[in-house]
Parts: sequence; structure tokens; C-alpha cells
Amino acid sequence: MICFLDADDGWLAGKLAAQVAYMQTHPEVGLLYHDWLVWQPDATGSYPPLPPAPSENIGEIDNAQSGWIYHRLLLDSLVHTSTAMIRRQVMADVGLFDAQLKLGEDYDYWLRVSRQWEIHKLKAVYSFYRAVPGSLSNLPSPKNREYLLVQNAVKQWGLASPNGVSLTKAQLEERLAGMAFGFGYSHFYRGNPALAKQAFLDCLKHKPFHWRAVCYAAASEVRRLTGGFE
Repeated sequence: MICFLDADDGWLAGKLAAQVAYMQTHPEVGLLYHDWLVWQPDATGSYPPLPPAPSENIGEIDNAQSGWIYHRLLLDSLVHTSTAMIRRQVMADVGLFDAQLKLGEDYDYWLRVSRQWEIHKLKAVYSFYRAVPGSLSNLPSPKNREYLLVQNAVKQWGLASPNGVSLTKAQLEERLAGMAFGFGYSHFYRGNPALAKQAFLDCLKHKPFHWRAVCYAAASEVRRLTGGFE
């Protein structure tokens, strides 16, 4: 089995034992993840004590986010990297992470895994993600990587999971519109107004009557031309 642990994250007691036990009795599962805690600092910047190891929901599965979940992954990445346990066979089948992706390499990998293996989720919280102001994940990227990843996945595999369960076209368009709008919003306030404008226009391709995208696209152009406004 292979697990991951990012520098800002941590595991709670019982994680590995719970995941190994489940994987040993469910050979159809290639990747097993679990719920996690977002560990936020208080007003002073200090982090509160972490919770103890889980004592409830041990071994229980979140059925809504388990199984052949490719179609669900198109709507949300779902798997936090430090929660994942995968079989060695998965890497033999799927390959390695795409090192050319500066961000989103984990999301790309879960999508690829979901085409060949079932993915299950344990209900219990077995890890934490440390929220750090100013971290790379909180800064606007020059590329809307999740948007591109989802578009590429649909182009390659379509909207349906291997078991035939599928998104609707409307669900996909809503998802793409939301990602485009979010990217534009981030750049409007903290990044590049030209990128913001293009993202809002991309949003309108998927949801033509998104009035907020129309307003923000116009405001982004004003900001680009004037260099900003109060």
C-alpha cells in the first residue's frame, strides 16, 4: 500500500490500521480515502489542540462518495491527498503523477484511477489539513488548471463512470461555469484583470445568462484599462 503526507498536513492515530483493514477485505478498491479536518488558526495565529483519534464510524463507508466515482470527480476533486491510500497495483495500472502539472496533479491522478478502479471513502476523520494564510493553494494561478483538467477528462472519457452512471450535460456546464467564475473572481481581486475578464467570458460560454459574470467581465476590462479603481 502507498500513502501520501503533504508538509502542512498530519495523520491522526488509527488511520493506517483502519485503511489497511478495509483494503484487505475489499480487493475491488484501488484507492481508499477518508474524511479530514481543516485545521484553522485562531485570531492570534495559534492552532487549537487537535481532536483525538476517531471513536465513531470506524470502518463505515460514505456510500454517496464511494464506488465508481469518475462522474462525481468531474464535479469535485473529493480526495484530499493526505487521506489517500492506494494499492501498488494501481500505480502499475495507471502510472505515476504527472510531474509537469505544478498544481492539480492529485486531481488528475484521482480521475485517472477512477477509470480503472473503485474508490471508497471512510466516514471517520483520520487526518488534518493545516490552513496556512498565503500558501500556494491560496494564491491565484496563471492557469485555471482544474477547469482544464475537467475539460480534458471529458474529452478523453466522456461523462459516464465505467459502470454507466453519468453526469448530465447541464451538470457539466454548471461545473465548468462555476470553475471559470471562481478563477475570474480570484484574479479580479488579487491577480490579473485580463485573466479575470477572459475567465468571466469563459463562464458565459457555459452559462450565457450568468449576469454576475457579465458585470465582472465589464469591470475587469475597466480595471485593465485604468490600472485599478477604488
